[in-house]
Amino acid sequence: MKRKTRRKLKKVPVVITLLLIVLIVVLVILLFKNNNKDENVLKDSPKNYYNQYVKTKDDTLLYNDEDEKVGLIAKNVELELEEIDINKDTKYFKTIINNKEYYIDYKNLEKISDLSEINNRYKNYIVFNENIITDENTSFYDDNNNLVYEISESLNLPIIIKNEDSYGVEFNNNLLYVKKEDVKEIVDNENTQEKNSTGVPVLNYHFVFENSDTSCNEEICHSATQIKEHFSYIKENNFFTPTMKELEMYIDGKLQLPQKSVSITFDDGTRADVAKKYVDMYEINATLFLITSWFNKDEFESEYLEVHSHGDDIHNGGVCPGGQGGAIKCLEEEKLLADLKLSREKLNNTTVFCYPFYEYNEYSIEMLKKAGFTMAFAGEMAGGEHIVKVNADKYRLPRWVIVNWTTKEQFISYVNGGV
Repeated sequence: MKRKTRRKLKKVPVVITLLLIVLIVVLVILLFKNNNKDENVLKDSPKNYYNQYVKTKDDTLLYNDEDEKVGLIAKNVELELEEIDINKDTKYFKTIINNKEYYIDYKNLEKISDLSEINNRYKNYIVFNENIITDENTSFYDDNNNLVYEISESLNLPIIIKNEDSYGVEFNNNLLYVKKEDVKEIVDNENTQEKNSTGVPVLNYHFVFENSDTSCNEEICHSATQIKEHFSYIKENNFFTPTMKELEMYIDGKLQLPQKSVSITFDDGTRADVAKKYVDMYEINATLFLITSWFNKDEFESEYLEVHSHGDDIHNGGVCPGGQGGAIKCLEEEKLLADLKLSREKLNNTTVFCYPFYEYNEYSIEMLKKAGFTMAFAGEMAGGEHIVKVNADKYRLPRWVIVNWTTKEQFISYVNGGV
């Protein structure tokens, strides 16, 4: 009897233990669910979305303070948020766009550490004394024709750029574009008293060498001392140095440049690494016209130095009659076009050219057009001009040729030739 009783007593704790285990498991599951629910609630709190700087996660609607839809912001647009009181009932965050308050669903935003650096070069341009009046819905696009904003109202905005199919305007501290089809009318407006440049001098340098280098003995060899003297003057006197794209747009009347503008160019590519060093040091925009069969553009391109065409293998004298006999004046069409197109291909399909030896004729210009170039530079007195003006012949653009005996006084007179 005692042995049987012992066996029954052993079975009781086992059952209780199993029940306790089941109960503990149930409690753990319930506790986990509650904790997870609390975590999700906390995670979804508006406070966890707020940051001074954010960007949109997708195309996102804009609202006014009456909760009415008044526009749209495209995906990946960066914004600065205004400080607001945030509680569990907060639905929108506030941002200022073009001095106006807008509201945006906080769940459509993600935090970023800071706003990306904005390209403010357009602030150097001279705004036109004309404004666009847009239709009741205004769409803004970036340089790549991507939609950035849609605003459900008519806007009155000064014109900065005049393109064939759009107007460049400032919106939310950015240069954006409104398509002409969305513009109701153009009106005169006194936006500035500054005048468009009457002409942009283009300076032509060749080989830059360090002062310790005595191997460069031609008149088109420039010492570091001469280059630093010139670049210091440009920098200290706040001259604007347009890119080739900006210069072409100025010629076409699409944008206006300040009176104190000057364009800097280097030819060939010999010692261009030294030229690049000083262009970057002074942070001024310049162009290298490269002979692409001699040098690789990757050796010289930088934030400030752009590379365009000096032909691939046509910088050879004695090929054609007259002058130095540049091949571009008479080389048979098939060979010349092949050379010009190859040079373009090596230079990201550039459309800007510089004549070897400054020599050209009507045949040269015809070939450049067929090859896809839109403008070309020569030397002094091309077309009877020394500076580049609005509506200039883009295939006969003049430059001031700088040599090692060019005095500082002469240089200053060249640079100020457009004032």
